Amino acid sequence: MIKFLKDLKMKPLDLVIIASLFLASFSVFFIFHEEEQGYFAQVRVDGKVLKTLNLKQDQTWTYADNGEQNIIEVKDKKVHVREANCPDKLDVRQGWISKVDQSIVCLPHQLVVEVISGDKQEGVDYQL
Repeated sequence: MIKFLKDLKMKPLDLVIIASLFLASFSVFFIFHEEEQGYFAQVRVDGKVLKTLNLKQDQTWTYADNGEQNIIEVKDKKVHVREANCPDKLDVRQGWISKVDQSIVCLPHQLVVEVISGDKQEGVDYQL
């Protein structure tokens, strides 16, 4: 390593300075990048909005159709699928979501739960 530095005519402190500047250039992104907290969770099946849940109200809602069932729970401004009768239960394992554009998907039931902000509310009956 020392031979490599001598060939480049760099001192060890030069590498420290370069590494510090490199890290500092990315720190701005991490400091100022905030994910937006969502206010609603939209439940869709086959692309059709069935229900919009207010994330500020703790509640439980059940989707049931033709033997398919998903129990969706809102608590502490987060949402998750608490129970489902689909074979793989991947939607249940996806856990809690609360940031805008995060989603939970149940492929067997073609159900999507997506967190949305207040600006995506146009033309939707929110059933609060």
